[in-house]
Amino acid sequence: MALKIYLSPSSQSGNSYSAQGTNEQRQCNRIAEAAKAALERNGYEVRKAPEGQGYVQNVAESNAWGANIHMPIHTNAGGAAKGTMGLCYQGCATNKYMQNVYNAVAELTPWADSGIIVRNDLYEINSTSAMCVYMEMAFHDKADSAQWIIDNVVPLGEAIAKGMCTADGKAYIAGDGTEVVPPTSSTGSGSGSAEGLKELGPVDTEYMAYAAGQWWPPVKNRDDWAGKGDGKPIQCFALKVSKGSVKYRAHSMSNGWLGWVTGYDINDYDNGFAGDYTDIDMIQVYYYTPDGYIYKEAVYRVSDLNSLTYYPVQRDTKEAPGYDGYAGVSGTAIDKLQIWIE
Repeated sequence: MALKIYLSPSSQSGNSYSAQGTNEQRQCNRIAEAAKAALERNGYEVRKAPEGQGYVQNVAESNAWGANIHMPIHTNAGGAAKGTMGLCYQGCATNKYMQNVYNAVAELTPWADSGIIVRNDLYEINSTSAMCVYMEMAFHDKADSAQWIIDNVVPLGEAIAKGMCTADGKAYIAGDGTEVVPPTSSTGSGSGSAEGLKELGPVDTEYMAYAAGQWWPPVKNRDDWAGKGDGKPIQCFALKVSKGSVKYRAHSMSNGWLGWVTGYDINDYDNGFAGDYTDIDMIQVYYYTPDGYIYKEAVYRVSDLNSLTYYPVQRDTKEAPGYDGYAGVSGTAIDKLQIWIE
C-alpha cells in the first residue's frame, strides 16, 4: 500500500513577498502542486489542500483520510536568515521523513539553513494523527530570497519527493524518467517497505494511569491493565517503549483532544504524560519503528466505566473498517487500558 501524504500549503495571502507582488499562499501552493506531481510519479498517494483553505480544515481532512505524513509547506520571514527550516514535535527531530525532506530542501537553498526546530505550539504539529513534517522553505521578506523561491517552485517540490524517496530507501524518479539511487537514509523512525528490512524482535511497553487521585503502578505489555479498576475514570496516562519511540495523547471529556506527548515522566507536565487530570474518554497512540526494521504498530484498547470488557483494539491511528483512529467512545469515560506493540 502506498504511503499517504497530505500537503498543506500556506493560506496566508496577507504575507507579501519582497518581489513580484505575490504572496506566501500563492507560492506555497505552486510548490505543493509541484510536490504532488513529483510524489505521485514516485508511487506515493497524495492529497493537496485547496488553495486558500485554512490549516484547521486541512488537519481535519488529513486525519479523516488517514494520512501517514502531514506536510505543511510555508515560506518564512523575520531576522537575517534566508535558508530552510524544518519544524517538528519534541522527539521527532530524528524521524527519517523529517530529516530527509529537510536535508533535500536545505541542500537546494543557496543560503545557510536553520536546522530542524522543535515546536510544541503549532496546531498542525499538535493536532495531526500522522507524522508532521513542517517545512519553511526559505525567507520571502528579502528580495533575493523571495525571487529565488518564485524561480524554484518546481525544484522545491521535487526536493520534497527526493527526500521522501531517500527516507524510504528507494530510487527517485525525475521528471524525465531518470532514476536516481538515493544515499543511505538519515537515522530516524518511521515505516517503510519490508523489503530488505531486519526483524526488530519483541518491543516492550511500560505504562501507568492516574485515577482516583493517584498514579497506579506501571504495567508491562498485556501482563495486566493500567488504572484503579472498574468505575474509576482514568484522567492521565504515561507510556514508554523499549525500542523505537511513541507519541500519544488523550481526549478529555471536558477539554477535547490534548496535545501529543512523547516522554514518560509523571512530574513533567509538558511532555511526560497525556491528560490534564479530567476524565478521559478516548486515547491515541502511534509507534515509530526504528529505521531499517520491519514496521510494527501500537495496539491498544480501553474499557469504559460501565463494562467489564474492552472495546475492540485500535492499531496506531488507523482509520479503516474496524478501526476508528482512536480507542474509546466519545462521552464515556474509560477506567482500564492496555497497550502493546506488534
